[in-house]
Amino acid sequence: MRVFVCYTTRDGFVDEIKLRWILSALPNACHAFADLLHNDSTYIQERIELEIANCDLFLGLRSPAFFMSPWVQLELQVAKRFQKEIILWDVSQNAMPGNESLHRLAEVNL
Repeated sequence: MRVFVCYTTRDGFVDEIKLRWILSALPNACHAFADLLHNDSTYIQERIELEIANCDLFLGLRSPAFFMSPWVQLELQVAKRFQKEIILWDVSQNAMPGNESLHRLAEVNL
C-alpha cells in the first residue's frame, strides 16, 4: 500500500524525527512518501501531485497550523481531485497513534 503523508512543519508539531517515527511504525507492506524525506525532484509540485495520484491512502498529520498551510491546501485539493481516501490524525499534544493503530489502519486499507 502506498501512503502519502501530508503535514506542515510551521507550528513545530511535525518535524523530521516525528516523520521518521511514523514511517518506521507503518507495516512493511506500506510504502510511504513524505515530501521532507523523499522529494529530491527539481519539480517539487509535480512530484507531489504524482505521489498523491499514485497513493492508496492520504494521511494528514493534523496540527494547529495544518489547514493554514498553502502546501497542505494544495495537497488536499489534489487528493480530492483523485478521490483519495483521506485520514486525518491529530498530532498536537502528542496524540500520535501507537504501532498497533497504524498496523490496523494498514490492514483495513490493503
